[in-house]
Amino acid sequence: MLGPFYGVPSRLRALHKTLDCYFKSEGFTNAGFEESVWRRPADAKYAADIVISCHVDDSLIACSSLSVMRKFKSAVLQRFIVTDEGRVTQYLGCQLIRDRPNRTFQLVQTAYTERLLHTFDMWDDVYTVAAPMIPGTRLFKADCPDTRSPTLQRRYRSIVGSIGYFVQMTRCDMAFTCGHFSLFLHDPGPVQMAAAESALAHLRGTHDQGLSYCDPSAEN
Repeated sequence: MLGPFYGVPSRLRALHKTLDCYFKSEGFTNAGFEESVWRRPADAKYAADIVISCHVDDSLIACSSLSVMRKFKSAVLQRFIVTDEGRVTQYLGCQLIRDRPNRTFQLVQTAYTERLLHTFDMWDDVYTVAAPMIPGTRLFKADCPDTRSPTLQRRYRSIVGSIGYFVQMTRCDMAFTCGHFSLFLHDPGPVQMAAAESALAHLRGTHDQGLSYCDPSAEN
């Protein structure tokens, strides 16, 4: 029977349980406390370690051996009705940029940032700022208006929610800003809105920045 998948919690739990049982039957164990990440050590069946990370119905498979990865993916494709998207270039709204010769890896949200800033009219003719909040800036309850503006509140909440998504994915440098802004979701005013738009101006100037990883080499 076919039916909706997202929005039905029982089906998401059933999928996770099915995947968990299958992976563990293949010799995988959970990676620490992460129940959505599994690791299988190398042995006679698969000659290299395999790591799998799942987010709802999207999965990432990592392995140092392409032949081992192909062998394992072939087994998964026989067991489940799934698609193999090949090498990962984007995941959960993020772009993955890999430089194999230099052994570097970047996780950025450039395309999402541009779309978001266009939505808030903060892409063209924007004076960018160097920090998510001007140093020394604090917002206070006294700055909140006595009469709430629904239009301003919707815009403010949308901005703060969007910044929160960046914090969760690639922009941990904006965590304090997002937390501070979240204190005023109930009754923001022009002062809070100006601070939120300043944070967007910072994103405009840093829209191509994110998380960077590198191989420090055996000596480091």
